[in-house]
Amino acid sequence: MRYLFLSLLFFTTTLFASEIVVKPGGSIATLERARDAVRVLRAKGEMGDINVIIHDGIFTLDKTLVFGLKDAAPEGAVTRYRAADGAHPLISGGREIRNWERTKLANGNIWVAKVPWAKGDAFFHCLFDGNQFLKRAQSDPITITNKDPQKKEYLGPLNYRYEFGFKPGQLKHWENMQDIELFGSPTRLWMVNYLPIESLDLKANQGILSIPATYKMSGEFVVENCIDYLDKPGEWVLNSQERKLYYWPEAGTPGDHIIAPLINELIRVEGEVDSSVTGTKDKPVEGIVFEGLEFSYADRQQWLPNDIGLQHDWDMWDKANGLLRFRGAKNCEVKNCSFVNSGSDGVRMDLFCQNNKIEDCTFRNLGGTGVLLCGYGPGMKDVNKYNIIHNNEISQVGSLFFHSPGIFIWQSGYNRITNNHIHDLAYTGLVVSGVRRRCFAPVFNKMGKPNPFKQWIFPEETRENIGTIRWDEIKLEDIENWSSYQPYMHSRNNLIEYNEVHDCLKLLHDGNCIYLSANGDGNIVRHNVTYNHPEGAMIRTDDDILPSVIN
Repeated sequence: MRYLFLSLLFFTTTLFASEIVVKPGGSIATLERARDAVRVLRAKGEMGDINVIIHDGIFTLDKTLVFGLKDAAPEGAVTRYRAADGAHPLISGGREIRNWERTKLANGNIWVAKVPWAKGDAFFHCLFDGNQFLKRAQSDPITITNKDPQKKEYLGPLNYRYEFGFKPGQLKHWENMQDIELFGSPTRLWMVNYLPIESLDLKANQGILSIPATYKMSGEFVVENCIDYLDKPGEWVLNSQERKLYYWPEAGTPGDHIIAPLINELIRVEGEVDSSVTGTKDKPVEGIVFEGLEFSYADRQQWLPNDIGLQHDWDMWDKANGLLRFRGAKNCEVKNCSFVNSGSDGVRMDLFCQNNKIEDCTFRNLGGTGVLLCGYGPGMKDVNKYNIIHNNEISQVGSLFFHSPGIFIWQSGYNRITNNHIHDLAYTGLVVSGVRRRCFAPVFNKMGKPNPFKQWIFPEETRENIGTIRWDEIKLEDIENWSSYQPYMHSRNNLIEYNEVHDCLKLLHDGNCIYLSANGDGNIVRHNVTYNHPEGAMIRTDDDILPSVIN
């Protein structure tokens, strides 16, 4: 694979759109320089459209490329980053792995490559052979147990989400312990977790995780990324202590396109985000258009102690885990682009995002969610709205985080989700949700009031939903009353129509083609086609949902 250079030729007029032509072999070698060239034109007074025309090439990013307020187009104009006619440029966050050497492991079937850069934030959690996810080495399933006396409760006190038991000989103190994760579904089969281990007591057969599981640690798990279990063709292990990648290629020798992701997020369009109640100081980036481009090879996200989860941790709130992310953006468009072969999400629109459009795009072979609209948690701040997701094909997403929806609308309203084809997923096709009333239970406990949701125990440190709640903006004593609760549920007045959703729930349990929970009022779900989903609901309205039109 050849990494190509960019050449920029400037054509400016006062009457027509300016053009920046991007070609291989020129003097400017990065997309960052292309962005800066646009800034020069704007600084010189260009008020019309600017077209950045990108020819064939692989444009590799080793850090997130950020478009800020300096890159916003004037009112009525756009800055368009588009493929040249007939071209298929690739924006990549990956690095090819070369210099393989054969080892003596597994009768010489395992190869090793030095990756001195794969440490800290550059430690990668997924690997590709071109368009194919390669499987990280896994143990046989092991049964994880828990001392929690409430056998039927999957929430419970926080310590039971850290602590776990195992059978003698199933775990040990491996050399690269910090690289190893437990992968499985804690207690319930509607999500999966990748969980690093903090410590093991091999005499007591007890362990403690570095981060809490979503629910009580109990169920079937596998050990991932351990050299002891690199025993099948197609598998790999990364050892950060040695700075080495081990791989058993199916073809006998490693191919020419073994690619490791360098970053979690390729491009971010980010304005000035004001999280205060009034939000009057929000300054979104406007008028950025991406058209005809392919985005690939970001890493699978790693959950961190300060992360805040959305419902059931199906995704993380305000997190850099997508190929293309808008955070404080307005009147931006993504048209005819492909988001393929990557470890986490395709496109995210976080916090203030309004009047943006994702249209005619392809999302395929992603470890996480296809498209996520993610607003603020319950409170008075309601600024993620009026976006359009239209005529996209979304398939084979959730390849790593099995629970990831094709489209996830969380605390976001007045959007149009229309004419999308969503299919072949491990779990649910399309989700519209917010924060259920049960999550407000901690404040009742803190105030000494009876908990109206006695069967639910959400400690304040719980990752799922709790950290999104804007407590100071809520009349806490009234939250159990529907009329007091629903104004804080911002997923309202969404139009979901003419979507085709099928072949979901291929790996997990209790999933649906279209799912609504903890919504505000006025959502309309109509004229959708759902089929080939025998193990779950076609359309499901779950807890805390106001009347909606469904037909």
